[in-house]
Amino acid sequence: MTKQELTALLAAEKRLYMGENKRKRRQMKYACHKRYCIWRALRDFRLAQFYNERREDRSGGTGQRNAARLLFRYYDRRRNRFGAAAGIEIGLGSRIGQCPDIWHGNIVINGALGDNCILHGANVIGNKGKSGHGQTPVIGNGVDIGAGAILIGDIRIADGCVIGAGAVVTRSCDVPGSVLVGVPAHRIDSEQKGR
Repeated sequence: MTKQELTALLAAEKRLYMGENKRKRRQMKYACHKRYCIWRALRDFRLAQFYNERREDRSGGTGQRNAARLLFRYYDRRRNRFGAAAGIEIGLGSRIGQCPDIWHGNIVINGALGDNCILHGANVIGNKGKSGHGQTPVIGNGVDIGAGAILIGDIRIADGCVIGAGAVVTRSCDVPGSVLVGVPAHRIDSEQKGR
């Protein structure tokens, strides 16, 4: 990702979380509003990830790599600080698409999240522990993850799926637009949706 692409992405996410009104943005900042803390944790995650890649880049000079190391440490600490305030833990190796809409805290993300996903709070997206290290979920674009939903293991979720509140997803779903509910989660048919 280039610096210009990162800047555009950060601006779009700021509008999503903070709105357009500058006065409202200032109020949210000084009140340390939850949406402000979530946005800052996500912003600092993206900047830490950006500078982490730059510090490993051998095409740049030594000065550029040293500056990237310092900036990585700075944004990584801020990511942890704002993440703790918002109740969000995002693993540095996670891949997060554009403009995820995170509404509440108590969220752990350790995997891949597509563009425009919605997380309602108290969600866990990660591996199955030490035995499943490195096997993390890959979630498609536009997935709506209900409050308290858990997605664990080496699974794939198709675009546009809806994960019900409290669902525990341990198996892949490759049918776009599916609704997954229950423990363990299962897909419900269109006839059952209307009941």
